[in-house]
Amino acid sequence: MKKLRIDNPSLIERLSKSFVGDDQENTSYPYRSGSNLVKFFNELGYDDVYGAGFPTRWRYAEERIKDLVKKKRFDEFLIKSISIEELIRFDIDGSIEELHNILIEELNNYIFNYTDFKIVTINSVAVLRKIEPLDCIGGGYFANVYLLEESGNKYAIKKLKEEFTNNGEYIHRFKREYEMMNDLNDCEYTITVYEYNEDDYSFKMEYAEYTLKEYIENNFHVMNDSWKEDLCDNIIKGLIKLHESTIHRDLSYNNILINNNRPKLADFGLGKNLDKLYSYKTVSEKQVGTPLFTDPRQHHNIKNANEQTDIYSLGKIIDYIFSGSIISEEHKYSSLVAIATHRNLEKRYKNAKELHESFISIKNSDFSFNPVIELENMFKEENISTEKMYSYLTRKNAGNILLELILKNRGYGGECLEIFSVQFAHEFNELLSKLYNELKETRLNYSEYDSFGYISMDLLKELGSSNPTASDILASIINYCAYDINRFNIQRLIEDNKNDKDIPYIIREKWIK
Repeated sequence: MKKLRIDNPSLIERLSKSFVGDDQENTSYPYRSGSNLVKFFNELGYDDVYGAGFPTRWRYAEERIKDLVKKKRFDEFLIKSISIEELIRFDIDGSIEELHNILIEELNNYIFNYTDFKIVTINSVAVLRKIEPLDCIGGGYFANVYLLEESGNKYAIKKLKEEFTNNGEYIHRFKREYEMMNDLNDCEYTITVYEYNEDDYSFKMEYAEYTLKEYIENNFHVMNDSWKEDLCDNIIKGLIKLHESTIHRDLSYNNILINNNRPKLADFGLGKNLDKLYSYKTVSEKQVGTPLFTDPRQHHNIKNANEQTDIYSLGKIIDYIFSGSIISEEHKYSSLVAIATHRNLEKRYKNAKELHESFISIKNSDFSFNPVIELENMFKEENISTEKMYSYLTRKNAGNILLELILKNRGYGGECLEIFSVQFAHEFNELLSKLYNELKETRLNYSEYDSFGYISMDLLKELGSSNPTASDILASIINYCAYDINRFNIQRLIEDNKNDKDIPYIIREKWIK
């Protein structure tokens, strides 16, 4: 349906007749006499006199409302007309507060349903707001999150799902989430919230560009340990801050948000103030956290939630950041993760501060874990573990690992690829694709590209026609180094091998042309 403007004559006529009390069928405005109307509008800055020749009451109101719309003061008129201070002047049976709420509902249905505007209650204050179409950008069990663009800025609107808006328990829980977040608005590690809307059970909050999951998926292949450590450090500090406020969190990669590369804790729907008791109809709840990050002790009983359940989740988050996957990989902080997620609470970190001390100790130590060095040492010591090789070269950043190994030692890199192509043929194509993509995204010294051309040519001859997809990727790497990078050595390599029958003809044909 096409929306009408606020200054639409039919709408203003409807509102005028309602406001003066002449349309009791559609709105519950009390009857206003001519003198009462003059007094009302004079309080808005007019200088009218009630007397002989005074126009029909609703016509007078209509003219004044039109003038206020023109002066962009319509919202002043409207909010004043339904305010408690205004309604209390009338002799009304029943609750003034109840009449105030009834009028809001009636005006929204009878007048503003045809416009882009709506009266909403924010922090117990009625305001007129333009309702912009919202795009859903996420959600969970209890609520959805929408994108709001307002005055050139982006915000997120979190709104309780329709099926829960008649349930007092869920409404209470949802508002409690807002209140907890609002209490932490001065905390740099949590998402800022701005206002709560009682009318549709929603609140406005800071917009973040990514969830932690999206951020890691987009950036892991270029993230070094320092970048990952900075991310973890801020998340740990955020949890310490929450625990100082005695708030428990349900941490997962979906409710840690990233704004300007800084992590922000969000989604306090399962947060519980540890100093308060809240009444729940049952202590077992649906969606008690994201299973992969939730302490097994908490899966079936939310009452088990405490600081140490948060430590378990935090350990899983750190493991996810350093592994780049929900599948745990060995890394610098693996020992810390093992303690944080230990089944025996006596062996688990007692609190986030203790975990943070351990984190800083590892960070500042000489200990490091580098898959490139591990692979290099395998070949140096002639102690090759295909199991470890598989673990390192099936990671999300395997392309980067292999690229660095080849740059350090072309022989080791080539041998590593040969072994992988035989032992793990079903995943070899994916590894080559990762290497090729990493090569295209990384700026090297010109001479360094030669190593990738030579290795690819050797492998191309080795594979022959046994794996057409792998051969095609290897040929693409050779061509990239030869012609995109313009390496003369690799151009000459192609010339020397264009008639080698160990190389599939479909590839040589392009070189011959």
